[in-house]
Amino acid sequence: MVRRCFRVLTTLIAISGNAKGNTAQFCWAFGAFDNTVYYARAEDREDRKASFISLLEISAIDTVTAECLTEEVRLASDSQLLMTAEWRKAKFELVDTTLLSDLDF
Repeated sequence: MVRRCFRVLTTLIAISGNAKGNTAQFCWAFGAFDNTVYYARAEDREDRKASFISLLEISAIDTVTAECLTEEVRLASDSQLLMTAEWRKAKFELVDTTLLSDLDF
């Protein structure tokens, strides 16, 4: 199942390429000791990866390396839906941290 999630991720990164114009950034990290995926999304902002990582560290959440995907807003919702659907199929617990990871904005 995890392999399938990574295949979806690879496809999404290839599709997104260099996003231009109105963009959305979708960040996620897999829990290091459980089956949890923590994720956040922000639109039309600077790179939020540092904020997302800070939230995980402040919250003492042990994760595998955080990843982010930046793409045009019109594609972002579809990508997020596809990835979360794959994670659910793989029996991951999903935690949306969007509000929390954006508090320093």
